Amino acid sequence: MKKLLAGCTLAMMAFAPSAFAADSPTVGLVLLHQDIYMSGVVSGVKAQAPDAQVLVENYAGDAGKEARAMENLTARGVDVIITSPLDAQGSVPAIRRAAEAGIPIICFNSCINDEDMKKYVKAFVLSDQGGLGRETGSFAANYLKEKGIDDFKIGVLQCDSFSICRERREGFFGELDKAGITYEIVADQEAYDPDKSVPAAENMLTANPDIKVLWSENDGGTVGLVRGVASAGLEDQISIFGTDISPQLAQYILDGKLLATTGQDGDATGMAAMKLADTILNGGDVGDIIHVVPVKPFTIADKATVQSYIDNAQ
Repeated sequence: MKKLLAGCTLAMMAFAPSAFAADSPTVGLVLLHQDIYMSGVVSGVKAQAPDAQVLVENYAGDAGKEARAMENLTARGVDVIITSPLDAQGSVPAIRRAAEAGIPIICFNSCINDEDMKKYVKAFVLSDQGGLGRETGSFAANYLKEKGIDDFKIGVLQCDSFSICRERREGFFGELDKAGITYEIVADQEAYDPDKSVPAAENMLTANPDIKVLWSENDGGTVGLVRGVASAGLEDQISIFGTDISPQLAQYILDGKLLATTGQDGDATGMAAMKLADTILNGGDVGDIIHVVPVKPFTIADKATVQSYIDNAQ
């Protein structure tokens, strides 16, 4: 089988199902939370290794649950653990114990600090996190300039407690800066779950009625922005941009409620992680730790691509 190129960007391609060292390997799959991206990762893992026993643990952003999930999988002696750690430092002890027990660790989406990653992690599969911000930021800059909106106040719903979200922010605002746009961030609040992001968006708009542009760093926050603007009756007055993709967000674009977002490919991420697991369990070398999966923009300027995503997601 063709090995993944180490340290490279992985094309969005279908991988051939793996032939693992064990006839039916047991795979621990530890999820940061449950959303369309994480669901895609689960699907990709299972598609890549249809004969594997995949034990899915969703710790829902809870450090205690994450530690218990890792301990349970370590005690069970799974063949490999694929995980999205919560914290670069706090998640280290559980990962270290698993690695010292002889279980290969593959990170996806997020990982531990660089020093410990080199010690305990075999590979890290991630989306181009900066690209998630850059793609949307580039579209936003061009769109806003064409509309004559080049000096405005912006509100942000963020998830900056995670390093990947900070990379998205740098990418997004970097594109606005590159375009010479003048903006002021007048509201900047952490809210990445729809239950919290909707009221956060509503409060943000109430406190800052002069906001003209909104951006979120993740799926749940983007949903919150769209719903919050709708509940405030400001759909024709505010330009909304987002991050991540789901059928719901895609439909928002088709309906003109969301102007652009950039999505991760969860299925490709899961398949890539399992391909790496195959190489590791068969005694192969995966090369560099980092393996990058490309991201994809979805905008009102290309509704055919948005509709195609919806059709394929059904």
